[in-house]
Amino acid sequence: MVRRYPVREVSRRLGVSTHSLYKWMKLFGDPAPKVPVVDHEAENRRLKRELARVTEERDILN
Repeated sequence: MVRRYPVREVSRRLGVSTHSLYKWMKLFGDPAPKVPVVDHEAENRRLKRELARVTEERDILN
């Protein structure tokens, strides 16, 4: 369980400025989770090509 404290309180307890604490948090804090970037237009084009290919294969086999 992660316990969160206000920045002002933590900076006071550590004897540092809030500015320094924010800077440390930015430099050494947990990195933001990386969300994969999806190019939806490219994915749609790829899926349409694949659909056309399998549709043609199906038509040839019938």
